[in-house]
Amino acid sequence: MFIDRLEFQLCSGTRQVYGKSAGGVDFETFRLDVDEAIVEVTHVETHNYLAQKFIFKTDKGSIFEISGWGGPGKEPRQHKIVAPQDQQICGLVFQEEKTLQGIYVQSRFRRGSRQYPRKVMRDLAEGHEAAKSK
Repeated sequence: MFIDRLEFQLCSGTRQVYGKSAGGVDFETFRLDVDEAIVEVTHVETHNYLAQKFIFKTDKGSIFEISGWGGPGKEPRQHKIVAPQDQQICGLVFQEEKTLQGIYVQSRFRRGSRQYPRKVMRDLAEGHEAAKSK
């Protein structure tokens, strides 16, 4: 059992869906306090599904973990991204719906903003250096 789909519902009413299907009938939900923000996400990869596990940490120290079951094989790859100071995570960026590549952020102090969030890509400098050396 793995994670097929993940949904964010923002204060603004915007709903973001990641993954392709709802899979089986099991699902987990969590709700943040009005003054709480997600500031870190860890994504544990798996083959052919969105994830084996997601771990979300908030500025209040809460940890929300959503996980499936891992099967035999190689140790899964983990990707952890932390929002810049005074920013909150309000969206995720995946490569081929398998690998967490980046996050969308906005000010932690602007609840329910309808402005398009700023995209922060992890390993941007390394990717830029690799492209220059080709």
